[in-house]
Amino acid sequence: MSIMDTNSTAGEHLIPHTARIAAATAKGSARDEQSESDAARIILQLEQNHAEANAVGLGSPDLDTFHSLIVSLVAEADDPEAVIAYIAELLSDHAENKAYLPKLIQECERLGLALQLTDDPTVDLPGIRTIDGRRTVVARADEVAVAYDDVHAVGRCLTCSGELDGTALLYFPANALLSFRAVQDMTGADVKICRTCVEASGIPLTTAQRGPEWMLR
Repeated sequence: MSIMDTNSTAGEHLIPHTARIAAATAKGSARDEQSESDAARIILQLEQNHAEANAVGLGSPDLDTFHSLIVSLVAEADDPEAVIAYIAELLSDHAENKAYLPKLIQECERLGLALQLTDDPTVDLPGIRTIDGRRTVVARADEVAVAYDDVHAVGRCLTCSGELDGTALLYFPANALLSFRAVQDMTGADVKICRTCVEASGIPLTTAQRGPEWMLR
């Protein structure tokens, strides 16, 4: 398994968002006494939390950099509380991505795919590329959960998510016309449903059986 950029701390993942936060919260003429008071209160709390982290051995250069970044953003913001709320949301997203990463790695191994995470903003949705001769899932480091959903669906029944066998059938909506084109997963393979789920649904097993009679039911 080839994993890249997965050892970053929360601070390293959030630092690229600095420009966006700063642009949205830049200090301006609208800053009032309440904002000054909020900033002072929040910075004091941040300093206390940082000191406590260092005291129990959790300090690191990355944490120091992240702390300095947050303090500077709060100090310059017109709405310090909005900045903290936004950062809290980013941290929550980071925690979710961290929780999904082992699952994503497992799914890639199931399919024999390598995995490469990136902070490249030009990468939108997860996709599969050939890198160094190996098919590789390329996904944003801040979109691990999205990548997991896409990879997990490959080779699984659309309805029950069980792994498919040779009896699986192409997925067709109940109201599909004969001209309906099969849905494909991220690998380009047709999405299928296991025979058990098809039989339970009562939908005809083949497209040939879905003529006008079926559409008029």
